[in-house]
Amino acid sequence: MNKVRLISGLLSAMLLSGCASQKPIYAEIEPEFVGVQAPEFSYPAFNDGLVSQSVYIESAEEITRLSDDVKRDFYRYYNKKELANYSDVHRVSSYIGLLMDQFTYSQKTYTAQETIDNLGGNCLSLTILTTAIAKLAGVEVSYDLLNNNPTYALDEDMLVTSDHMRAVLNSGWMDANDTLFKVRGRITIDYFDTEGMMFAQNISPVYQLSLYYSNRAVELMLKKRYDEAFRFAEKATAIYPDNDSALISLAILHRRLGDSEVSESIYQYGLAKGLNQSPVFYRNYAGMLETDGRVDEIANLEEMYAQVKENHPLEWIRAGKRAHREGQYELAIKHFNKALKITPELTGLHLLSARANLALGRLDETDARLYQALSDAQTQGESAVYQRKLAKFRKFKKKSS
Repeated sequence: MNKVRLISGLLSAMLLSGCASQKPIYAEIEPEFVGVQAPEFSYPAFNDGLVSQSVYIESAEEITRLSDDVKRDFYRYYNKKELANYSDVHRVSSYIGLLMDQFTYSQKTYTAQETIDNLGGNCLSLTILTTAIAKLAGVEVSYDLLNNNPTYALDEDMLVTSDHMRAVLNSGWMDANDTLFKVRGRITIDYFDTEGMMFAQNISPVYQLSLYYSNRAVELMLKKRYDEAFRFAEKATAIYPDNDSALISLAILHRRLGDSEVSESIYQYGLAKGLNQSPVFYRNYAGMLETDGRVDEIANLEEMYAQVKENHPLEWIRAGKRAHREGQYELAIKHFNKALKITPELTGLHLLSARANLALGRLDETDARLYQALSDAQTQGESAVYQRKLAKFRKFKKKSS
């Protein structure tokens, strides 16, 4: 089998792993833009008659359940007298840091308790454990997805690409020095230094839960346990219908289990909706058409994919960031503006444009972009980030004038 055929027909799923170092990092890293939802399209109907109905799937409660021993250990630490002046967020992060000193990174997806029992797990496992411990103290948790675009060959006929996920502990609102704004503290919990990774989107708790099931589906599929893989992927889509990894897994599973018609409908849906992993939908679909001898249809597929890329904001965001790195700031602004026309709700694009304008010395335009980001912020977390940045910039602008 030659390389072109191999790549065109492979699975590429969001197995949340793929980090290079084993040093835990606790840093305050802010998002660059937030994800959006595409318009609605007809959703594929899965053929669940292909697999067994009797597959055990953990509930959401089981995924974050901790043993009584772990709870007691946490509360003993949490209530130490020497920590009395520390915030809930810092006590939680400090406790997780102590646990992580004993952990070894692995590519396995575990529940919270399994992560402790195995003294390790992948990035998603750490977010699940963080969520479980944060719940004990009533601390709010949010999630960031980062894209570092690695690819791993995991068996003879399948590749899995990996994105990186981290949990963020959110503290209360506080007054920022010398400003009229309030800001919110953030402490990220991560295995690794994520410097250089591209922020992809904020992850909702619902999506984070869905990713547990889609990750497990990929792991089970690699072991050729297709009934279980199907059910876990199906569960992932029941929680979050546009989980890319789960849809790709279901497309491949339908094909392997004899229902190419549904498999094709899933690929078509992923492309038509322009999901984040649209290149993977395209490659798998093209490989399927080639295998079936439907070569004439590949040209139409390529045209469809070209339209998806043209109308996908991530393509313009990547082009804008590349132009910025190369010092082509005007071009970067043009690319970010194209992305904004497609998805004006991507408030972080104003931040990216502000950076390019600042590099060109356009202080008024930089101020306008930051203010627009703040005005369009859709969550308190976003608002806090943009408030802090605008306040900091205006202090700089005042000194520069």
